[in-house]
Amino acid sequence: MSPELLVLIKDIFELCIFPLLIALSGYLIAFINNKSNALKENAKSDKEKKYINMLNSTITDCVIATTQTYVESLKK
Repeated sequence: MSPELLVLIKDIFELCIFPLLIALSGYLIAFINNKSNALKENAKSDKEKKYINMLNSTITDCVIATTQTYVESLKK
C-alpha cells in the first residue's frame, strides 16, 4: 500500500471510528446497567444480587478503562 493510503486510513480511524467507539461505550454501559437491574429484580437471593452487582461493576469498569485508553491514544 502507498504511504498516502495508510495516512488516509489512519486519519479515518482517528476522526470517525475512535469517537464512534467512545460514544457507543456510553450506550453499552447504560445497556449493561439496565440488564443488571432486570437480573437483580429476578434474583432469588441476596447472594445472587451481590454477584450480579460485582459482575456489573467489573464490566462497567473495563468499558470505562478501555474508553479512557482510546481517549489517551487520541491525545497523542
